[in-house]
Amino acid sequence: MNCLQWAVFKKHFDCLNILLISGLFADENHDLKNIMDEMDNNLIHLAASVNNKTIIQLLMSMGVPADAKNKRGHLPIDVCTDNTCKEVLR
Repeated sequence: MNCLQWAVFKKHFDCLNILLISGLFADENHDLKNIMDEMDNNLIHLAASVNNKTIIQLLMSMGVPADAKNKRGHLPIDVCTDNTCKEVLR
């Protein structure tokens, strides 16, 4: 897990903002869409799995796809349990 993934998964919004502003991306092309874990969960999958609406919205505004499937075929909405987060992901 890289620093961006950790900040998303642990709900550290301020830390995530600092990383995003500083341009410290794990991907050599500085593309958030390509940051995935070993199960192909993107950053929105991670935010959805911890029901963090604020981070989901931020990542979507930065072009991270909410319609990406992981290796199990799950979309971010499939790993989310909070209805307000699911509304954002629809």
